[in-house]
Amino acid sequence: MPSGVSPTTYRGIIEVRNANNDDVLGYISKNLFGGSQYIIDIFDSAVIVNFVAGEGAATSTQIEITTEVNQIKNQPASAW
Repeated sequence: MPSGVSPTTYRGIIEVRNANNDDVLGYISKNLFGGSQYIIDIFDSAVIVNFVAGEGAATSTQIEITTEVNQIKNQPASAW
């Protein structure tokens, strides 16, 4: 992060889009299905994530995305 830029914690969900046509495919689910994370189309079932970036930054690199505690059933909060 450039010096003089205040770090800000952001909170949200991850929307998944088709790389070919930008259609929305869904959201990363907070539920595990057979031990795997799936994309779902139900906004209320999306996992909530947090990350830190520069205040007002349009882009950022080398960020760590973490899930909120107990968001993913039967799994501890994790960093991706």
